[in-house]
Amino acid sequence: MIYCYLSGPWLVQTGVLKERLLPSFFHKKSSTTPGRIPLRAPVSALPGLGMMLLFLLAVTGCGTNAIGYGVVLLADEEMSAQGLKNGDLVTLASESDILDSYTIVQNTEEESVTLDVPRWRIQSHETREAAQAFQAQFIPYATIYGRSGRQGLPIRSTAQNTSPLVYRMRRDEGIKIISRHQEQTNIAGLEDYWYEVLTETGVRGWTFGYDLTLVDASETVDASSQSAASQGYDPDDPLQAVLFEKTWRPEYYLPMIRDSQFNLELFRPEFGFFANAEQRIFTIRLKDYQRDFPFSSLYSPRYARYQAEGSSLQITVSTPDRIVLEFEEAGAIRSEVFTAITEDIGEVIQEEQEDRIAKYQMILDRGTQLTSSHYGSIQLFPDFRFTWTGYQRLGANFLPRGFDGTGRIAFTTYLGSNLTNQYTGVITLTSPVWGSKPFLFEMINTGIRLEPATSSTGPVPVVINRDLSPLIMFFEFGGPTGQVSAPGISGSSGTAQPTASTINSSQNPEPLQPVSLDTPNSETAAPQTQEAPEPSEADPQTPGV
Repeated sequence: MIYCYLSGPWLVQTGVLKERLLPSFFHKKSSTTPGRIPLRAPVSALPGLGMMLLFLLAVTGCGTNAIGYGVVLLADEEMSAQGLKNGDLVTLASESDILDSYTIVQNTEEESVTLDVPRWRIQSHETREAAQAFQAQFIPYATIYGRSGRQGLPIRSTAQNTSPLVYRMRRDEGIKIISRHQEQTNIAGLEDYWYEVLTETGVRGWTFGYDLTLVDASETVDASSQSAASQGYDPDDPLQAVLFEKTWRPEYYLPMIRDSQFNLELFRPEFGFFANAEQRIFTIRLKDYQRDFPFSSLYSPRYARYQAEGSSLQITVSTPDRIVLEFEEAGAIRSEVFTAITEDIGEVIQEEQEDRIAKYQMILDRGTQLTSSHYGSIQLFPDFRFTWTGYQRLGANFLPRGFDGTGRIAFTTYLGSNLTNQYTGVITLTSPVWGSKPFLFEMINTGIRLEPATSSTGPVPVVINRDLSPLIMFFEFGGPTGQVSAPGISGSSGTAQPTASTINSSQNPEPLQPVSLDTPNSETAAPQTQEAPEPSEADPQTPGV
């Protein structure tokens, strides 16, 4: 018995020969004989001419049909030299298990290109239709590459954080993007897509894109040129333009501006995130924190994320008006969020201080002496000071520990939306000695009603509900009217602050309130809204409820 074993992409061009002489001897390669195409026929079964032709075929090559079709995933230099590129459709003439390769054929208008290439560079399919379907999905990613933004970025067998690890990338290592999941995934608070990737050594798997930079080879020469193009401030990069050209403030500024409720100790012109492109320095300034981040260049480890080279600062542009900063602080990662603000902070502060002065002036226009037959007398001064005599009848439950009847008037606490139709506002009595106490107040005819309240904790104190057992006190106006002449309400240091008229957007105004309010949250149950009778002289320590 004689066998013909031939290797390589041999194509029989004479259809008559295949059809008449060797109708049943052209087979796809045997899985037991890697890299070869067996042709078997007993010599006795062939006439003399057949034996001669078989001998000639053994010398010139045996033919076979295509074993399938493929799409080029990552063309190497040899393939590129032959005009092949990522996404091209090719014919698979044969494959070798020993060499782990395909012999591919690409027919063009000018010539037919035949090459032996590693299997991992080709996505194979049995039919042309299946290959064309994959090609249509792959074309959008044909020129897209990735680059690892950190050391040890894992590639996994499937798009799951718990799937087996198949490879770890080096920092700045380039990879080929094959596909992407349609939906983003949240992993430990980080959101991004899973990408199917292919390494330069043929490892294929999935990696989470948070630390991956995507580079379009049709726009940049290669992934390594990305860093050189990002030196300093690149005005052609729209995200860098956003970063350097907008004014960034702490994110808590937004609800303060929206609700017109301010904590002026936290809301100041000098607080924010500042980017100086000329000096190449980023600065964070907050109430209790300040830090500079000098940088040599901006490196993009992934889309919309920038690394300030020379520091630990990373900036993620989550939206055109919101950025997230991450940096090392005392051995841990600290995160701060800033938002783009168009308002002039100095003007907003000036308007707020003028509003607080107007509220106090409204009270002084009625009189500077507040008198109650049961709760004593409150003397108001134009510089926001007060003295309260006879307050002892309120009892310890309604006043802060250490209250001595002296302090300042502030309007640093706000009404909740459910109380705006019931009260004029909130007066806060403050002192560096005993703290602060808010009172709901309502202007009525010849006097004012005061009701001790409890404010919420948070950046801005707000009275959300009345106390469960509200005490309502009525004071009549008396004495001469007054005119606000003080520069404002003292800060926590007790020093006087500039008046509203002296503040402009270029100055750094001091806050109106003296101390932050750390009073507990008020109860949320709805109280009975009826005015309590005043206590009798016989029981001065038991105020009416």
